[in-house]
Amino acid sequence: MMRLLGSGLILIGSFGMAARYALRLRWEMETLEELSTILERIESEIRYDRASLPECFWKIGAQRRTRLGRSFEKLGKDAIHASEGSLREALEAELREEIEPLLSLEDYRTLFDFVTPGGFAGDEMQRRALERSRHRVDEVLEQRRKEYQGKRKVAVSMGLMGGLCIILFLW
Repeated sequence: MMRLLGSGLILIGSFGMAARYALRLRWEMETLEELSTILERIESEIRYDRASLPECFWKIGAQRRTRLGRSFEKLGKDAIHASEGSLREALEAELREEIEPLLSLEDYRTLFDFVTPGGFAGDEMQRRALERSRHRVDEVLEQRRKEYQGKRKVAVSMGLMGGLCIILFLW
C-alpha cells in the first residue's frame, strides 16, 4: 500500500513539474503578446496624438492591467515628473527582469532603439525604429507559438516518463 501511495505521489510530483514548465512557456508567450500590443499602442499614440514617449507610457500603462502595463505607467509618471536621467536607461532597467530572458541579447539591445534622448516622438525615424522593434517582437512571438505545442507535449511526456522511471527504479 505504501508503495502505491509513494508511486502516486512521485507521478503527481513529476507531472506538476512538467506542467509548471508548460505554464512558464505560456507566460512567456503572453508577455511577448502584451509587449507587442503596448508597442503598437505607443506607435498609434505617436502617429495620431503626437505625444511624447513619457505621455505615451503613462497613458497606455494606465489602460493596461498587467505587470508590463504597470511598469510602463510607472516609467511615464517618473519621466514626466522628474526629467533627470535617461528614459532609455530607465526603460531597460524597469523591463529587464521580464523581457530580457525572452529575447536574444541582440534583440533586447535593439528593442529600445525608438527611445531618443529627449523622449519626444514626432520624428519619423523614431516611429520606424518603434515599428522595427514591434515587428521583431512579433517574429519572436510567432516562433514561440510554433514551438509551444511541441515543447508542452514533450515536457509533460518527459515528466511522466521520468516519474515512471523513478518508480521502477525504487520498486
